[in-house]
Amino acid sequence: MNQTNEQKLTNLAAEVSKLSHLAKLQQERLNKLHDAVAGHQKIIEALNGQLQASTSRPRSLGNSLN
Repeated sequence: MNQTNEQKLTNLAAEVSKLSHLAKLQQERLNKLHDAVAGHQKIIEALNGQLQASTSRPRSLGNSLN
């Protein structure tokens, strides 16, 4: 079967529309992942801060004599 140029253009337009929709969904997923990574990074930074604070405290006199 030989498609006319008009049929080919119609099919291509439908394919472009489908791909555009899929690209939009992928971008939304990427944005959600980016937000999740940023949230995890904040948690990591907070935990690192707590770790730094706990390891930089001076030891009590009793512990340093042991």
